[in-house]
Amino acid sequence: MGKVVFGNDPVADLFIINKATGAEVKTNNEGNFTITAKVGDAIVVYSPQTNAREFAVTPASFIENPYMISVERKAVELDEVVVTQPKVSSHSLGLVPKNYMFETVGQRHLHRFTMQNSGPVAQLINAITGQTYYIELAKKYAQKEILLEKTDYLFTDEQLKTDYQIPEEYIKGFAYYIVDDAKYAEAVKLKNYGEAKVLAMGLAMKYREILKDE
Repeated sequence: MGKVVFGNDPVADLFIINKATGAEVKTNNEGNFTITAKVGDAIVVYSPQTNAREFAVTPASFIENPYMISVERKAVELDEVVVTQPKVSSHSLGLVPKNYMFETVGQRHLHRFTMQNSGPVAQLINAITGQTYYIELAKKYAQKEILLEKTDYLFTDEQLKTDYQIPEEYIKGFAYYIVDDAKYAEAVKLKNYGEAKVLAMGLAMKYREILKDE
């Protein structure tokens, strides 16, 4: 178990993310948290009210109980934090096997483009007719669709609005903004969702700055 403090005061509603597994929890009213981790994992401590901290889990991390983490507050604080419910899906309802993976719309599009335009004959015809350029554009669009779908799964609109401080009317724009970030896109493709969440936090700060300049 760990405990997050600012000075001697506990810090509630603070994100604890295991970058290695993508696991995410929040501190309770006493600043306490419990998260599954092993030696070598990287843990990130963050909230919109505090500066992010990252540290590696070592054998010493399991000796101190609770493991004390000190953070620094930012100047601006949220008026409230809303805790959202997890998404209900056919997996969570037990309608399909736990490990069953549905093919998303974006994945179906990408699969169709790949099948229709693979093989030397198809590639030759596409090159002659000038279709190759448009096929590549379509493939990029399909790949972006997949990233957007996975981003929608990782974050609820309420979480983006409350925890990431993205104005409601700009939530969709923020999704397009972060999937264009190479590091975020790569983390999602590799299913490194812990890293993706950490990157999204930094991108949210940059996006809010962009909105201020508009």
